[in-house]
Amino acid sequence: MNARHTRTALPLALILAVLLACSFPSAAPSPTHPEAVIPETGLSPTLPPAATPVPPTLEPTLPPTPTIVHLIRPSEPGSLQSFMTDYSSLLLAPEHRTLTDNYDWSFLERPFTREAMDYQPHLDLTRGELSLVPPWIYITIFLEDAPASDALATYAVEIDLDIDGRGDWLITIALPQSGEWSTDRVRAYRDDDNDVGGVRPLRSDAPPQTGDGYETLVFDQGIGPDPDAAWARIPPGAPDRIQIAFKHDLIAADTYLLWGAWADGATDQAGWFDYNDRFTLAEAGSPLSTSPDYPLDQLASIDNTCRWAYDFVPTEQLPGMCALPATPTPVALGSISGTVWLDTNLNGVRNPGEPGMSGVTVSLRSGGCGGSVVATATTSGSGGYSFTGLAAGNYCVSVALSCGTCSGYCSVAGSSNPRSLTLGNGEDKTGVDFGFYLQGPC
Repeated sequence: MNARHTRTALPLALILAVLLACSFPSAAPSPTHPEAVIPETGLSPTLPPAATPVPPTLEPTLPPTPTIVHLIRPSEPGSLQSFMTDYSSLLLAPEHRTLTDNYDWSFLERPFTREAMDYQPHLDLTRGELSLVPPWIYITIFLEDAPASDALATYAVEIDLDIDGRGDWLITIALPQSGEWSTDRVRAYRDDDNDVGGVRPLRSDAPPQTGDGYETLVFDQGIGPDPDAAWARIPPGAPDRIQIAFKHDLIAADTYLLWGAWADGATDQAGWFDYNDRFTLAEAGSPLSTSPDYPLDQLASIDNTCRWAYDFVPTEQLPGMCALPATPTPVALGSISGTVWLDTNLNGVRNPGEPGMSGVTVSLRSGGCGGSVVATATTSGSGGYSFTGLAAGNYCVSVALSCGTCSGYCSVAGSSNPRSLTLGNGEDKTGVDFGFYLQGPC
């Protein structure tokens, strides 16, 4: 082959080799061999992930709502057995202030909104009443005005069983919605570690709060060991009152206790009791316009009563209790006594043989002879009379016998009728005698 043919054959051979190469299987890696390497890069190819089966969409499974079966419900409160009254802020409401809030001792009078100090009469407590009609204890909370149906309000009764100032039970009701007894919105909390009130019960302790308040929710709207343990309602015909009824055995049938009422329109935290341990006075604010912490801030829209006793008569000032009435100073009482007799010899002295006049009415006036009759007495067979239990003061004694011109019984000289006298403290004045003679006939 000459050189010219050689130069022609070489290009043809190259073209033929290329054509033959294109007819062979590709060198690209196969999906069935993922370990294959792409020659140009030396990298394994990126393959699409295998499809993952998607499970069918399921609705979330919720625990079944417990069915509450009530076996007994309250009826009507019985006779009043314990009560307390509470200061009303109604008269000072236009001035956006009150007078009686004592934050340091947890006596709260704050039925006002935060900062603006707008009055909320449905949170202003005026009275609390308790009665026991087995198996129920009934609490009636009186308000200055009826709450609106959509008002934010929780009402409660707090019970101190061991009289130490630390509440032991808190039974609450978010505003009832009808006049029928219901367990809806009713909860009962118990303190199991005796820490309500922090270091000093009732007194304000500096935050942070050390206790956890009422930490055990025993009854929650019918759910609990006894589905009938606590109920509430707005009593029919009295929209300005809230009634709570709870079984006496909920509190272990204890009867020696102190109790008080609450109205709460903003805070409602059982774990924060006592509230005055949760905030400083500066943080809480004050409803007293003379206070540097006026107006209300973080603790507003709340009111509580002092506590009062049930089933015992307190003889000393107990923690949180309403003030005992002042013991009156004993007053020594005196008496007035004497005789009405027939003075036959008209000498003004009762001599032997002169008879007493029986069945005669004797009157006693207070403040002198122009005063009102405060007592009467009828003379005995011997003519005697007496008035006892008399405080010191001026009195007037008169005998109901009249003297006419020619008839009747007339007083003898020195035995005026009526007669004024002054009785000292504890004095027994005796010998207030009246002698009469028979006048006539003419």
